[in-house]
Amino acid sequence: MVKDQSFILLCAFFTGVLISFIYDFLRIKRRIVKTGAIMLGVEDILFWLAASLISYVIVFISNDGQVRGFTILGFLLGIFLYYKLISGFIIKIFVGLLKLLIKIIRIIIKLILKILKVISSPFRFVFGVIKIPGAKLFVKIKNEKTKLKHKLHTRHAEKTPLRTKSKAKKKKEKKSKKSKP
Repeated sequence: MVKDQSFILLCAFFTGVLISFIYDFLRIKRRIVKTGAIMLGVEDILFWLAASLISYVIVFISNDGQVRGFTILGFLLGIFLYYKLISGFIIKIFVGLLKLLIKIIRIIIKLILKILKVISSPFRFVFGVIKIPGAKLFVKIKNEKTKLKHKLHTRHAEKTPLRTKSKAKKKKEKKSKKSKP
């Protein structure tokens, strides 16, 4: 009897740890990829459905589907200890690894693009000599975009005056003008 109950408690404990571990992957994904409110809700619903299914299966296998107080205690204890002892470490490790992996992928993509640029340079020379229809249009659009950015930047600079005198200097000037007559 006690042997069976300790087994059930242990199964519930490790189920709590497993559910928390799965939720950490959701947290890691959210730190790497920003998601909107709707997608956040969908992810949470899917997580809780999966967590419920896992809990149900474990309780059914270990205790013939009978939920007892120590089963719930095992779940909560597993979740609590996982978050207090392991969760922060797991998240830091996986976020760091994923960021490193993303950097490596970006470097590889940049290298591939540079290699393609070198390989395609003779073709660009040939196509540069041969007139490509629409090429002037793309150059014109690029020039207009640059002009527009320049106009917006100069208008913003005109609207925001440069502060040359501090408030204290302005007050001194006003006092000196009043005292001179």
